[in-house]
Amino acid sequence: MLHSMSAPLKKDGAGGSDDRVPKNLSQVIDERNKLTSSRYLQIAQKSCEERDVPNAYKCFVKYLENLEDPSTSAIKVQQQFKQTVVSLAAALEKCNESEELLKLYVQALNLFPCDQIILNKLGEHLLKMNLPDIARPYLEKAVACKRSLRADNNLMLCKWSQFPRWHFRMLNDVIRNSSYCKAIRRAVSQGFTHVVDVGAGCGLLSLVASENPHVHVTAIEENKVLAQMCERIMKENGRENVTVMNVYSTTLTQAPSRCNLLVAEVFDCALFGEGMLKTLLHAHNTLITDKQNFRIIPCGAKLYVAAISYKDSQSVRVESKVPVLGLDKMCIVQQDADPYEAEDLTLKKFTYVSEPVQVYQINFYDTIYLYNLIYDANYVQTIDILCLEDALLTSFAIWFELDLDEFVTITTDPRREDRAKCWEQGVCHLLHPIAVKEGQILKFQVYVYQDKVQFCQLLERSEAICKSCLYVPEEVVTFLNDTNLVVQIVKLAEKFQDPLLLRQFKDPSKPVMDTMTVSIFGLMLAVNMGWQFFTERDYRSDLYINFIVHILAVNNRHWSQMDLATIIFEPDIDLLTCSTKLHNCKVFLRDTVSIDGGLSIPAVTKGMLSVKFPDCLILPVKLVVNVVLIYSEFLQTSNVVHDENVFNFKIAQIMNEYSTREHPCLDSSFIYTEHSNPISFTVNDTINAEKTVVSLQVTKTGQVNGLYTWFDIHFHDEISYSTKNSTHFNKTCYLIDRRNVQLDERLQLIFQRELHCMKFSFEES
Repeated sequence: MLHSMSAPLKKDGAGGSDDRVPKNLSQVIDERNKLTSSRYLQIAQKSCEERDVPNAYKCFVKYLENLEDPSTSAIKVQQQFKQTVVSLAAALEKCNESEELLKLYVQALNLFPCDQIILNKLGEHLLKMNLPDIARPYLEKAVACKRSLRADNNLMLCKWSQFPRWHFRMLNDVIRNSSYCKAIRRAVSQGFTHVVDVGAGCGLLSLVASENPHVHVTAIEENKVLAQMCERIMKENGRENVTVMNVYSTTLTQAPSRCNLLVAEVFDCALFGEGMLKTLLHAHNTLITDKQNFRIIPCGAKLYVAAISYKDSQSVRVESKVPVLGLDKMCIVQQDADPYEAEDLTLKKFTYVSEPVQVYQINFYDTIYLYNLIYDANYVQTIDILCLEDALLTSFAIWFELDLDEFVTITTDPRREDRAKCWEQGVCHLLHPIAVKEGQILKFQVYVYQDKVQFCQLLERSEAICKSCLYVPEEVVTFLNDTNLVVQIVKLAEKFQDPLLLRQFKDPSKPVMDTMTVSIFGLMLAVNMGWQFFTERDYRSDLYINFIVHILAVNNRHWSQMDLATIIFEPDIDLLTCSTKLHNCKVFLRDTVSIDGGLSIPAVTKGMLSVKFPDCLILPVKLVVNVVLIYSEFLQTSNVVHDENVFNFKIAQIMNEYSTREHPCLDSSFIYTEHSNPISFTVNDTINAEKTVVSLQVTKTGQVNGLYTWFDIHFHDEISYSTKNSTHFNKTCYLIDRRNVQLDERLQLIFQRELHCMKFSFEES
């Protein structure tokens, strides 16, 4: 059944009550009726009024195809047609009719090949189908046709989807690059001139190896975009002695070329996560051809762990002991948490509970050892953790050393300033922290499973483990760990229990709608006032339903599963059509900010709700975005490649085609220097686009490269919350070209918004 349309779709335009989308859109397009062109337009517009979307689309197509040039049709007709395309595409997407959806857009683009809306929506759908490489040309054309924040935003998401941003940091890491360069040049000078570069990326190490024209390099890269980029970079640098292959190296059944030097850079923050063990073992068996005399770079590695007491907020367990709703009595942990997270420990708050322990020392020439680590389930390491002080052991820090050859080693040890900085450290957070005493020894087993290092504590029989964990999604954990956010929402719920405020409502028995990540507001009113509430989650999500049921049970509110299901909304519903539920609501608390640091995508705007449901109080009452001029080295290394960091090979121009003007998902450890005071803009929650220009005064001389943003959420009257130091909401930075600014200099700052998309930039003089 379709819920995203504002009225049921009519099958084949027949005007009946069947609300299914036509199964074959091409049949609708190709149907031939002997009607005049103007008659087709009349039927199309009438069908729009009746919300008969398929029939409207069919008749619009017939009308437009009869015109010599569809772009000469009336602007209103074009707008109606495009809206029909978008509505029908949403319905087809809901029904998983991907093939018909693409046919729809192809037909629409045949009529309007340069229409920004159609191009952007097609790119958007292709992104949802995980086809960024196909989506990108359409999005680039959409941006070229007309500057649109929504198209810009989709193009940014597309670029981020094509390959990870850490490739920029890797190419800008001079320590990593120079270390690999020394080892490769030494091996080539010793006669190892038949090179296979596994995990070649955009080809930096292949460029180093192929400097000698007598060397032949086979560069293997599984990412299609990076492989194509590698070919372009080799051509740009005149490397005819490099062959690029776009394939997983482990799928090769025979060596593509002779190999006596294997170069591999297939390591994650905890060494094993990119499948390096299987890659190396396969290379021994298949890729390396000169079995008696060959080299591997790197030739070995050591993995270290240290027990730590982590002070910053985590995403694997709820640590905040907020007593509201009995949350302090629950053990709430993340469902299916990863074995470890990549974190830059130099930016985190923690203390060492133990000295580092070497877990593995791996010789990459030892195929038996590599095989045992991968396939022998009994092959585990037991480590002793000697506790240095009384503390709460919460996590393990993980780092490694790579021996590139007998002379060159690089490390990711967070205590070392000369470490390679493109890798962060692995941090394995224990689901249940351990209170330890000075001198206490804990035993852990360490093993590799599914390319990840894993930890398991060896417990004594007398040691108890938690048997009552409540598993929730990651965003629920981060929400509940953001103490200030929870406190403000609790204040909001308490305010609505005030009899004076309740008198403002004609019918205080009406329920509330709460679409925040965790419905604390709605749950508190349900528990304390006996109100029913609505939330917005997938009603099929047992994880979330169980979470709500548990909270209600702890608070002696026992709702049946059937009763509970009535409060759950599907995420993609059209709220304006749900009049039976919204008409019954007295308060609607919306989630206006996205976890990634931008505006959330509104199912419907506050203005539309206020018009349709004037008796419903829409919260928050105000949303303000703050922006400050900054400089951050992280922005430079994570978004732009500099040729001086890659031995002045011609890489930057090609790589930087994938740079973006926005960097979302910056957490509270983001380091930057402010060069202005914050400027605030009220975000008008409307469909209409807005643009504001203000004067920004520089308060500190120096280089700048970004505009850093966060939100102030005014829930109600004096109850407000800032996302600046939030551990739940990330922040976004809008990149600007690096420039020098002077104290008291004034710059013209432009703020633009288009629905949920924002942009900050400077007006150039």
